[in-house]
Amino acid sequence: PATEREETSEPVREGPVPWVLSARDESALRGQAERLMSVVDEHPPVDIGYSLATTRSAFAHRAVVVGEDRAVLLDGLTALAEGR
Repeated sequence: PATEREETSEPVREGPVPWVLSARDESALRGQAERLMSVVDEHPPVDIGYSLATTRSAFAHRAVVVGEDRAVLLDGLTALAEGR
């Protein structure tokens, strides 16, 4: 039988969220990490991760930043942007 789902304002998400980055070269990969640092607080991490995984092209240079909250994701982006 069909059941109605209760709509919630926040998606239920527990555990780490992967952010997949891809670029044509290492410099562009660092640049993408820098740009993502500016939107960390604008959208839920799971939404950013979903968009990165489903709407971006896969290029030769890739990285994945994984974290359970914004602070950990931001630390990972910072390390990537600095080439670590």
